[in-house]
Amino acid sequence: MNPETKALIPFLAAMGVHPLRSNASRRRIMVARQDVLEAFLDLKLTVPLPTGKELDAEEVERQLVAAGITMAQVKVATVRMYS
Repeated sequence: MNPETKALIPFLAAMGVHPLRSNASRRRIMVARQDVLEAFLDLKLTVPLPTGKELDAEEVERQLVAAGITMAQVKVATVRMYS
């Protein structure tokens, strides 16, 4: 993931969710819903997600913030998962 994209979606980047290949005509960063659901399951997070196979990454980030998820929580959960 390039640093510019990583800065736009820091929560998803920390969770290891990579953006889908971008289409020049599409300006939004999209992620696969299944990848997000797997990351949430691995980290034991529960956040409502929009429907669809592909999700707007910035919308998912907003949902995480609205649910009160912090970067510290994501980091702790990620470390716990890999230890």
